[in-house]
Amino acid sequence: MRLVILVEGEGATSQDEVVHVFRADDWDVAFQRALALGRSHECDYKNGCEQRVRWRLDRILTLDMIRASDLDGAEVFSALSDVSGGPGFDTAFDPERHRPAQTGI
Repeated sequence: MRLVILVEGEGATSQDEVVHVFRADDWDVAFQRALALGRSHECDYKNGCEQRVRWRLDRILTLDMIRASDLDGAEVFSALSDVSGGPGFDTAFDPERHRPAQTGI
């Protein structure tokens, strides 16, 4: 889902793409559940400059059925993108060396 952050006097200043995992019996029920989860992120407040800020659900971008009886290890998001000027074909990668960050969930 995509949330848009609107600031008084500036309009949309940023957006947040959020992924939720949940159970539903069919697509229509899942869509309603996704809308409810998205709306749970909506809020209004004043920032440090006393401007009103609104978080609003823009849309549900994708709604996928994960056909896995056990979600342990199931892929729930992937974003394939082009890379320009990246590592060469024979590059040796060392993923253990890089500690992951946290999203704040």
